[in-house]
Amino acid sequence: MSESKCILILSPDEEGRDGISASMGKFNLDLHCCAGLKDAGALLQRYNYSVVFCSERLADGTYADVISAANPVPVVVFSRLADWRRYLEALNAGAFDYIACPPNTRDINHIIKSTLDKNSCLIAQEAPSR
Repeated sequence: MSESKCILILSPDEEGRDGISASMGKFNLDLHCCAGLKDAGALLQRYNYSVVFCSERLADGTYADVISAANPVPVVVFSRLADWRRYLEALNAGAFDYIACPPNTRDINHIIKSTLDKNSCLIAQEAPSR
């Protein structure tokens, strides 16, 4: 698995991928995009992702499948609908967060910073003491 920090955007349409990638802001992270669960599975095995952004609707699976495949990488579900019921369903399925598209740049930056901070804490806990 590659050691570089990356972000994966999983969306069947370019509009979803472009909306998230355009909102990434100041972070110097590699960005990978794919349209389906099959491609995402291969990428998840190959790269060390900080966060996965996943469309609520996929042609070959569900965001719950992505959450399971990405574990323990945080998965943020995005949708064209800002709906509390869907938000709660995503969180109950194990999503890190749920956002409405088009995304707010400030929200995306906050999510990325939170996941990077979470990953840093996990790495520090796993490091052997000297």
